[in-house]
Amino acid sequence: MKLVKIHEEIDLFEDLKQDQIVFSLPLSPMACEIVYPDSDYSFSNLIDLSNSLSNKLDNKIELERQINFQECATDSVTLPKEHKYPYSFRGGRFNKNFQSLCLILNEISTDNDCEVSNYNDLTSWFDNSESAIKSRMRKKICFSNKEKEIKISLSISKNTFLIGPYNPADLSMFKDFDEIKQSLSIVAKSFVTMAKPIKVNNTNIYVRDTILLAPGNQKSLANLGKLYENEGDFNKRKLSQNELENMKGLLLNDKQTFEDYAIQDVVITLKQAIAMEKFNFTLKKIGIPVTLSSIGRNYVASEWTKNFPKYLPYQFSGEYMLGNADEIQTPKGLIATRDVGVHMSYFIANYKGGRNESFMYGVEEEKEWFDYDLTSAYTTGMSEIELPDYYNASLIKPSVLEKWTPENFLSGYLIVNAIFTFPNNVKYPSIPCYIDKTTTVYPLSGECFVTGPEFWLAKMQGCEFKIKSAFYINPKLKSVINKNRKEEKVSIKPFWDIIKNIQELRREHKKGTFNNMMYKEIGNGIYGNVVKGMSNKLNFDPLTKQQSRVKASFL
Repeated sequence: MKLVKIHEEIDLFEDLKQDQIVFSLPLSPMACEIVYPDSDYSFSNLIDLSNSLSNKLDNKIELERQINFQECATDSVTLPKEHKYPYSFRGGRFNKNFQSLCLILNEISTDNDCEVSNYNDLTSWFDNSESAIKSRMRKKICFSNKEKEIKISLSISKNTFLIGPYNPADLSMFKDFDEIKQSLSIVAKSFVTMAKPIKVNNTNIYVRDTILLAPGNQKSLANLGKLYENEGDFNKRKLSQNELENMKGLLLNDKQTFEDYAIQDVVITLKQAIAMEKFNFTLKKIGIPVTLSSIGRNYVASEWTKNFPKYLPYQFSGEYMLGNADEIQTPKGLIATRDVGVHMSYFIANYKGGRNESFMYGVEEEKEWFDYDLTSAYTTGMSEIELPDYYNASLIKPSVLEKWTPENFLSGYLIVNAIFTFPNNVKYPSIPCYIDKTTTVYPLSGECFVTGPEFWLAKMQGCEFKIKSAFYINPKLKSVINKNRKEEKVSIKPFWDIIKNIQELRREHKKGTFNNMMYKEIGNGIYGNVVKGMSNKLNFDPLTKQQSRVKASFL
């Protein structure tokens, strides 16, 4: 997959492996319309309004939305600089029917060596009536030159993204909300469409929420707008506390201020949506992503397919995800995952997530305080994670662990079930234990599940263990030639190059800028996907009206 610049405003990805070209085109002008609906206003009414605004733009721009294909050099994709481009397309894909094919849009510009037929039918592709959609499912364009004739099948579908800041407040006001919510999923209390869009009046509707697409603590519209203050006026309009508490009164007394405030909120939301779409395109994906963590997941998937084409690095197979304990702890699941599945509950019992701890409270004058922070702690630690050799795993005798070096404890995947006791003079015991469903403490003694690094750290503090059982998964090794030109075995670290690249990309942008924050969120999102499914977190399903367990990611 390579990114090719074909014009100052148009990018495309040429995927030779998938025999595809993915392209992105310039934005159309923005169109705004404020509606004061009655109580019968529906979701369908909103989509009709959106389509109406889109059609007005198309007529205003007066572009003949024609498509032409022209042969070009394999390694150099170019378009004439004076060429005009339709503003109707944002992105798309098409399969290449021969090795060197380039998409040229808008006017048909044939030469003496090329004859185009059937192109007049292309105008029907932009007709959104039901009959037109059915008739254009497999349109064909034919053109020929002196040497060969090429036939290309092409279909175009219209996708609309509906995005808002915390959309449950808005979507619930539509009169047909009870009907459309059955097609929605809930992610972190926001409504989204996942794999399938909502079909309304022959239009595919994808629902998104800026809350799920805002980096770090920038989730409010005011903070989002500040991310783009160097690109124009994206600052949220300010109102007095009295005006905010009485918006109806503001509408009656100062309609212009009311509408300016409303439109600016939409402009900020649109800006964030466009920024996410563009960023997603750099990861070879089309459209607005569902969440920031999905961007990280897509990024890892694209990188892993290059290096691990035959399997998912941290899974036995795609059928039984190791994070889905409820599926693994079944007869078929345990057979598929072998000893690792049998002992998976040990690893899950050890997982407690992240935690900040303060051992002192209050303010003391004339005393220096230090707040230490590890830069990119989660992602840097994750980069060291080795590829597990699931077929080389076994129980470890306590006598064997006594002979291990620190390097042994820091490599592979060890889990120990034991009773522990720290010396009374240890001020900060390092093993956390649950005392109820949500609270952990660090006692001097107790029962625990600990990993290799935790076991070694506690031993360094003088902790004594009475081991009940220990299970170890060896790291997968590969042969490399070292500096002395000798062959040696080293572990495989699937996240190493990915995290290294993300951190390098982040450093290219100033702290506090959109791209800097985005690359940070991508790294954190990858970490979140790695542990997804472990904690038995529940999501409400609007379709079944029941809580369902969050499923694991392939990471």
